[in-house]
Amino acid sequence: MPEQKYYNYEAPKLQQPTFSDIVDQQIELIQQRKSQEAQQQMMIAAEQRKIQDKQAEELYGFDVEDLSDLDRDVFNAKKQWMQDRIDSYYYSGSKRGEFMQDVATLTSRFDELKSHSDNTKAERKKLEGWVSGTQEWTDSQNELKDDIDSYNLKVSNWENGGVDPSSVQIDPATGEAYGTYTDINGNPLLDQQGNPQYGLVHQSPTRGSKEYFTPTTSPYSNLLPGKFSKDFSAAASRLRKNEKLTPEQREAELRSWVTATAVGNPSVVATANTIFQQNYGAAAEAAIAKDAQTDPGDGSYVPIQIREYVDETMKFLQGNLVEVQGSDGKTTSVNEAFPGSQQFDVQAFAEMQPTMLGSIMPDTTYGEGITALMVPRTTAGRSTITVESSWNPNLFSGERAAMAGDNYKVASVGMDTSRRLFVMAETYIEEDKNNYTPEQIARLSALPGVVITENKVKRKKEIPILVEPTTVNIDGNSTPNQEWISIVAQIGRVAGVKGDRREQILKGMDILNNWNDETAQINASLPAGV
Repeated sequence: MPEQKYYNYEAPKLQQPTFSDIVDQQIELIQQRKSQEAQQQMMIAAEQRKIQDKQAEELYGFDVEDLSDLDRDVFNAKKQWMQDRIDSYYYSGSKRGEFMQDVATLTSRFDELKSHSDNTKAERKKLEGWVSGTQEWTDSQNELKDDIDSYNLKVSNWENGGVDPSSVQIDPATGEAYGTYTDINGNPLLDQQGNPQYGLVHQSPTRGSKEYFTPTTSPYSNLLPGKFSKDFSAAASRLRKNEKLTPEQREAELRSWVTATAVGNPSVVATANTIFQQNYGAAAEAAIAKDAQTDPGDGSYVPIQIREYVDETMKFLQGNLVEVQGSDGKTTSVNEAFPGSQQFDVQAFAEMQPTMLGSIMPDTTYGEGITALMVPRTTAGRSTITVESSWNPNLFSGERAAMAGDNYKVASVGMDTSRRLFVMAETYIEEDKNNYTPEQIARLSALPGVVITENKVKRKKEIPILVEPTTVNIDGNSTPNQEWISIVAQIGRVAGVKGDRREQILKGMDILNNWNDETAQINASLPAGV
């Protein structure tokens, strides 16, 4: 990659880190610190455990290293019960035979209690490694949500061994421990009658369950290409300004960056796999397997589903790589020519909704495909797209019928699947003065650009306008709508197409369609509830 300076002495070429960038950096540092703290806490806990295990072994006479604290108390209660029998000479005379039985019971009880740790040891070790960062999390579909706090909570629940510790009681006649049973989260287990289950501690139904240390996961965030592409907008714009590279080299360089990032992003991998499965159905696995056979084994192979994801991402970045000249004479990119969005509310256009052909029912495709309206390039806060209106009081209703003048500016626009244009138009409207209260008139009169006459109020306003691709002429024939053509062609011209009207229209339609696709993907990638 050719050497580039990060800045010149007159004007920085790179933006200062945004607040969002700084927050992201801080989050990464916090996550690293949390992993380090988790490792340290686990090491300290392990050392303390070794000391306790040694003391317990000396006290109990058994290797109780793997027993939970509660199980140690339960075992010690049974052992102490037997020791009390020995001290009181219980095992004498005809009862000498009971001694061997009780010894066997004590040994059996130890094994039963120890099975709680034996059955969960492997799962605990894996979760410990994932949380501490010493073992790689490899699930490509689900994200690990556990941290040191949730890990410690799971350890605490495991320590209780499937019983409520506050309910544990020792039967003086047998030395056995009884308690109320719980699930792995400490919630009471109920019988068919709705009563708490109660019994011997070592017989709790949830003892030894591997689910105590089942990792807490959730599917990786849905990260569609339209949303993912936003992370590379700045990089693409910088490549566009590198005159030492050809357009083909710029695209190849950007593609390599996008690919490398995509391969290492779990959310991208999960999303790519899901979409590939949806697109190819039953053939997906066969396609993936066949493509994997082309892996040269040198680390350069990128799975087919990731390559398709990258192809889709690059579609949204092409506009950042193409130089266009705006109406202000400044050079920019296609994507930068349409820098913003405006919320789309189809209800604002409700009174203009047509009926389906041959039916009195409203057209259900009205507004279909639009997630947000696109804001064309602005200069000094104003749209550069001005349209000559085919305004006719006899053709329009609502606010458009009150429009004054023969042109308007396109503040924002979207195109649905039927190629209708939904336009928020910046224009002047003229209304009956009687529509306003004296207080409203007083406030309006203080605003710049408002003209109040004896009977009329003329003021600037953004109004919803529906522009159909065709219109009906005075002969009743359908003809191309010049107003529609003007808007779409101007969008194409802003995107860099010069001279050829047809090419401008095609480019404008392509811009609007890509906008719908991108905004829909961004919206779909947002967390639930946002």
